[in-house]
Amino acid sequence: MGSIALPGTEGGVDVYPADSRPLDYPKYADRLKDFGTAIRAGETAMVTKIRVKSKHVEFQLDGGGYGHHGGRDPLAHPGEAGLVPPVWGPPQ
Repeated sequence: MGSIALPGTEGGVDVYPADSRPLDYPKYADRLKDFGTAIRAGETAMVTKIRVKSKHVEFQLDGGGYGHHGGRDPLAHPGEAGLVPPVWGPPQ
């Protein structure tokens, strides 16, 4: 479960755990403003790919990133795209 919202861009969020400020908040806020939210804070997301590079590690969540444009996939999240009506109680 994520504790911060993740922007809908392949740039994602840069985290530097060894730094005194592990997250560049102005850059993070700009990405959220420019690209919107792909995964909300507190929402569960599946790690669908991990890429280990020479100087960093990239995580792909819910099939996004790496050339995936337009935010969340409506087929993976049909309720958000208006494809499935919300369910507010037991079926009648």
